[in-house]
Amino acid sequence: MLKLLTSLVVVVSVVGCQQQPPSSPGPAAPGNAETKPSFIKTNDGIDHEFYRNVSLDALLKQLPSGSVDSLDFNLDKDQVFALVTIPERSTLDLAKVRFETRFKTQDGQVIQKRWTAAKGRKSGKAVALFCLPPSVVEGETKTVQNGD
Repeated sequence: MLKLLTSLVVVVSVVGCQQQPPSSPGPAAPGNAETKPSFIKTNDGIDHEFYRNVSLDALLKQLPSGSVDSLDFNLDKDQVFALVTIPERSTLDLAKVRFETRFKTQDGQVIQKRWTAAKGRKSGKAVALFCLPPSVVEGETKTVQNGD
């Protein structure tokens, strides 16, 4: 229970609106090498980084405070973390769009996620962090105008 509460405190500290570009990620933990994704899938310039065999704490410690716009978690024993990053685009008004991310599993199932940038954000990168079943092997994200 204490571990879950600690994780929730860390998650709450990460959520928020980032006003400045993120700094370079720091190490996952003192004395440990930086946490690296197991693999990365990219579509339309949108990165989907997948982290396997990584603790939530280690992953969150390398992200700049306030850099995650959306979190979707179900903390089971076995999971893969997916970090989705929408790059900054001068023509993209984050307040007027939402994102639809489809994750595919090894057996062809699809897990659909809808998310938005943090409230009040109009520009910059948009980042979401998902906790998914370990069978997830790829992701794809579309930008959709609100009202569509």
